[in-house]
Amino acid sequence: MKSKEKKRGRSKENLIFAFSLILIIGIFAVPMYCNAEKKFQLEAEIADVQARTKEAEEYNKELQNQIKYSDEDEYVEKIAREKLNMVMPDEIIFIDKNK
Repeated sequence: MKSKEKKRGRSKENLIFAFSLILIIGIFAVPMYCNAEKKFQLEAEIADVQARTKEAEEYNKELQNQIKYSDEDEYVEKIAREKLNMVMPDEIIFIDKNK
């Protein structure tokens, strides 16, 4: 009879040990999972911000080039012709009535 009681005692001990082990693993695994998920979100955010930064830098370069070009006489003449419909004094304008 004592051997049956010892086996029951050991099985209870084994069950308690297994449950404790699962509980400890769970306590450590849940925060690690949350941290890993947050890490992936932050990495995606970083990649997005880096892409937007690169786009902004390219747009900034385009604007700087436009500023440099706007100081030239060619640009001023182009804008005067296209937006203000101005012509040079010695030019002749032809109007197509078929349009």
